[in-house]
Order: sequence, then structure tokens, then C-alpha cells
Amino acid sequence: MKLFWNAKGGPGHLPGSYEHPLMRLSPIYPEPFKFTSPLHEENAGKNQQEREPGKLIMTADVVETLASRHGIMLTPEGSKNMRRMELQFLEGLKRHFNGEVKVVSGAELEEIYRGQLSKEKLPIISIDDLWFYNGVQYFHINRELDVLENKIRLKPRNGHLSLERQAQELRRVIPGSDVALLDRGTIKGGTIAHSVELLKKAGLNVRKVYIAIRAEQSMEQLRKKLGPSIEVVPLAEKLVCGEWLESRDLAGVSGRPLAGDGARPAEKRGRIPYFTSPDFISAPVVDLDGFRSACMNFLGEVEKMAGFVLKRV
Repeated sequence: MKLFWNAKGGPGHLPGSYEHPLMRLSPIYPEPFKFTSPLHEENAGKNQQEREPGKLIMTADVVETLASRHGIMLTPEGSKNMRRMELQFLEGLKRHFNGEVKVVSGAELEEIYRGQLSKEKLPIISIDDLWFYNGVQYFHINRELDVLENKIRLKPRNGHLSLERQAQELRRVIPGSDVALLDRGTIKGGTIAHSVELLKKAGLNVRKVYIAIRAEQSMEQLRKKLGPSIEVVPLAEKLVCGEWLESRDLAGVSGRPLAGDGARPAEKRGRIPYFTSPDFISAPVVDLDGFRSACMNFLGEVEKMAGFVLKRV
């Protein structure tokens, strides 16, 4: 089902003059974001104005997401234009956040990855499925929002085997048992720690963990979770932050995956764009209506350039 955003305002609509498709499709939760909580516990019970300003990194990844998650391959010229528009969008969003904001392009991340990972002799398993490099294997794990229980759960990405089956398949195709694990970023390290445990049960021993974007305290937290036998390697000093957001999630090219709705299979549940609920973003947002409008306008431009209406919830 392909749905357009509804620009009508009125009773029962979220602030920001749009209606989220969840409100039309499911009588189970007509106010779907009433029950959501901040991704970081320190912000529980705080509204946007009460949250502490901090360092925010926003990454550009729409071209890669269209290709990997939606099967939409842009022409070289189309990719160039999309990347330019995306960086303009992210630069414009800076004014909607209270605190230090840095925009990181896909080209910057690619350079950081290649600079260090090309020297790695261990087989690499990447949680980041938007980065493509010869010989890298992928572990498709993702955080989903269970809308019925208001909990974040770790699940396979849509269209992929269960996490246990993926780990077993990786063990089958990777020579030897020692591997390195890569993730684009982490704030608390829960996804990485869970991945390490699942791979271990399948017979793969993670010896190194590479992290690009991370919170100031996340390296120490991750080292404690993983123990002294696993080396945790930061990929770049400039990618330290308090919060990390990807443009694909902000605008709805991707978003927070839904779970917990037994009436629809996983591939039909869709995703919630981060702009629909400020609680998906722990960084304090200034001018929430303007922020939402900018995200929605960007999504519209992405769909126009891609020639495709992205599936909604």
C-alpha cells in the first residue's frame, strides 16, 4: 500500500499540520505516539525544552538507503543531485537543534572506512548494510519499536533470516572462527553486544569491534559489556557526539521499524519517520513545527527525484 502524507489539519491530528497514516489504518492505537518514550533514559519525562543541548552528528545516506532498502537505483547524475539536496537539507536542519551540530557526508564515512578497514586481516562482518566493500559479510540486525508494549526490540531487517539463522549462515561461509565486527555508530552499544553474543553462539569469535560514530561515553561502556578479550576500535576522533541521527530516519526514507502488530506481517508494518515524534530524538529541537515541515518537504523532494512514492506505515 502506498500512502501520501495528508496535509490536512484538524481534530485528532498531530501538531505540524499532517496526519500520520497509522491514525487512519489502525484502530488499535489511534494516537500512536502518545505511548512512545525517549530513546535515552536520561530524557524520560522531559519535554524538548528541558533536554540538555549537546553534540549532534547527522549523517547523509539517502542514496544508499534508496538502493539497499527500496531497490531504487539512481543514475550517476541523479545520485549527485540527490546528495547535494540532502546535504542542503541537513545543513538547513542545524538551526532547528539547540547545541553543536555536525553534518557528515557519505563520502566522508566512506573515506574513514576504507582508510582503516582496508588494513584489517580478519574477515569483517558489518552491521552497517549501506557500506559495500569486497569480501565484507553482513549481519542484518535492527531495532524495532513494539507499539503495543512501547519497547525497543532487536530483530532482523525486513526480508532477512532470523538473527540466529543469519549467524549460522555467516559461520558456514566465513573461513576460520575469528572475525571483526563493524557498525556505523553506537550510543550505548546494546545492538553490538547482542550481535557479538549471537555470533559467538554460532561459533564466531569477535576479536575486534570497529565503531565510526559514537557517544563520548560509549567506548568505555562497550568495552565493559564486551570484556577485555575484544578490542574496541574507534575509526575517527571527529565522530564523537551525544546524539546521532541519519537523514533517512529523520525524513521517512527509512525510520523506526514497527513491531507488535500481529494483524500485519513484518514487511507490511512499515516505519515511523523520526519527525513524527520528538521522543525519537533525544537532542532538543527548536521550532518543532518548522523542523517537521523541513523533513516532510525533503521527503517530498526525494520521492519526486526518485520517481517513486515510498511505502508508509
